Amino acid sequence: MIDYIGKKLDGRYEILELIGVGGMANVYRARDLKENRIVAVKVLREEFLDNEELVRRFKNESKAIGLLSHPNIVKVFDVNFSDAVQYIVMEYIDGITLKEYIERKKPLSWKDTVHFTVQILRALQHAHDRGIVHRDIKPQNIMLLEDGSIKVMDFGIARFSRSETRTITDKTIGSVHYISPEQAKGDITDAKADLYSVGIMMYEMLTGKLPFDSDSAVSIAIKQISDAPKSPREIVPEIPEGLEEITLKAMAKDPSVRYQSASQMLRDIDDFKKNPSIVFAYKYFSDDGPTKYVDKSGKTEETGAKKKPAKKRRKGSLSVALMLGVTAACVISTIVLLVFAFGLLENEKLDVDLPNFIGQTVTEIQNNEAYKNFKFTYVEEYSKEPVGVVYDQSPLPPKKIKETGEITLYVSKGAEIVTVPDIIGSTSGEGKTVLRNLGLVVRQESISDTNYETNRIVQVNPPVGTELETGEVVVIYVNTLTSTSTTVVPKLVDLTLYEATTTLASYGLKRGEVTMQDSDKPAGTVISQSIAEGAKVESNTSIDLVVSKGVSSRAFSVTATGLPATVENSTKYKVYAVYAGANVAGPADATPGGSFKVDFTATTDGQLQIYVKGESGKDYLFATYNVNLVSGEVSAPTLGTDFGNGTTPPAATVTINPTSIAVGGTATATCSVGGATFTSDNPGIATVDPTTGAITGVAAGSATITATVNGQAVASATITVTG
Repeated sequence: MIDYIGKKLDGRYEILELIGVGGMANVYRARDLKENRIVAVKVLREEFLDNEELVRRFKNESKAIGLLSHPNIVKVFDVNFSDAVQYIVMEYIDGITLKEYIERKKPLSWKDTVHFTVQILRALQHAHDRGIVHRDIKPQNIMLLEDGSIKVMDFGIARFSRSETRTITDKTIGSVHYISPEQAKGDITDAKADLYSVGIMMYEMLTGKLPFDSDSAVSIAIKQISDAPKSPREIVPEIPEGLEEITLKAMAKDPSVRYQSASQMLRDIDDFKKNPSIVFAYKYFSDDGPTKYVDKSGKTEETGAKKKPAKKRRKGSLSVALMLGVTAACVISTIVLLVFAFGLLENEKLDVDLPNFIGQTVTEIQNNEAYKNFKFTYVEEYSKEPVGVVYDQSPLPPKKIKETGEITLYVSKGAEIVTVPDIIGSTSGEGKTVLRNLGLVVRQESISDTNYETNRIVQVNPPVGTELETGEVVVIYVNTLTSTSTTVVPKLVDLTLYEATTTLASYGLKRGEVTMQDSDKPAGTVISQSIAEGAKVESNTSIDLVVSKGVSSRAFSVTATGLPATVENSTKYKVYAVYAGANVAGPADATPGGSFKVDFTATTDGQLQIYVKGESGKDYLFATYNVNLVSGEVSAPTLGTDFGNGTTPPAATVTINPTSIAVGGTATATCSVGGATFTSDNPGIATVDPTTGAITGVAAGSATITATVNGQAVASATITVTG
């Protein structure tokens, strides 16, 4: 192994110490001499420089992270892919892995589990939205910082979700304790595989144990495919039921039963955070047959658990058991006959075996008397199957359903026909994007043509205008540098540093000096280039770049209005503000029904939470604001459940002082919850100012004054007007 310690890579990165050794790369702590900051440098080990598969994976990691900019994902600052050394420069994370933390604290509290899981899911949602699947989510690949924030790293086996490339080594990549069943089987994976891994991590955090373990990796992989996990609440009874349900739904063997996106899982976790006693009706249950997973829509999933072997009986009791069995059978038969005789089961439909409709035509199904009682829903979609042929169905056999059960059949409309578009003259990247968005497979060949600029598409085969089925191959012929000594400078602004570097290489240009600068644009984004887009330059010209360091900090000012009229039935209470877990304002004496201004500086995205503290010392969450550091946006407030949130009305009381007035007299209505408006059910008796609650007597009688919060009537009181 080359000793890099003390050396400078490209004269810029001074290697200080080795901090990690991996299967294909070593990680060093280094100093970026240009930016005067500590960074992590991941260097591909020299023995793998000629290994095309590992080089591909290494480049794929830099490409994947280079497309991402999120506070919970490690940042990439620079890359180098020379013949002598290949490395990725990333932000240096001073912390421990989540795995180390779990080992120290196991099991974690459910609050810590939720805190870490939310950050992981937000990172994955950001990656999935950009077409990147991590495929190796595990606590060893998640760094935990002192402030409780996490960073997802190691995208070395990430795959772009549209890619169909697979190799033998891809099939078994990933820590076997956390891989999804589809990964264990070598099937194509998508974003739902990452969510399965998140479910495994939640299980481990909540229980301190892995759901599946064995002495061999093969045995664990088989368990991932076929075994049901033990209920987390059997291991730690204090785990809230709703959180157990979220965990087990994420771990569903069938990807269609699992959460379909990180945002969907986050919504359930958000509902759980608002109400930890919530129950979602996602259940695992076990009978004498296979263990099944049932979600709240009723969809089931077989997990392949075996029946328990029957216990052996003593010989002496065999004859007695046989006589009892015969007697019981006679009694049951008699009851069933009586029930049928009186027509008590007349309306019940028998369970029947679900037929396999895949491969049949709609006409064949509709003309088959055996299927006449089923209720079919037909969904037509493009498919390689002939027109009118069923290519999928839901539910799938083998299983039992009612004679009149509902079945969805997916019927082929035939292959989708697309036309090869006119992409002649486009850059290779632009042309590939257009063709792939049409569902076509692209292959690139080189050609020399003095009539076109470098990296421009000269011709396509089949020609422009040809009609093809989706999935067919189109060859694009791209002009090379051999036809000219000049090239055109491409647009680099708004690309990531990695994208700009590879784009320059494809145009026969070099990346020059890189200067980092504060900017509202995401970190790692090119802000400007030394030579403008469209300029003609000599091949191998260097282009200097200015790259965003992101927003290091931003000042915010938020005013929370409509503070509660009372807290714990008292107008004396405190108010304070917390941002990203740290106090930023107060505690201060509150002005009931008034406002509270908070000025603070943020260095990361987070939540500003306004709390009120009663005289008992108890804290109540009044309002929550989401703060975006890059955009500078602050969301509208969400009121805490004690003060109503637009869905659940708060507990409130209305007080009228005095409760009886003469005609022309005045009184005042107040509500124990801030931000209330008031109405009178009988303005002919008494009127009320909607905002101040000021009441004026009009005529003798009584009127009811009602307080409304967030559009919901929450409390009322009656005033009497005397003549």
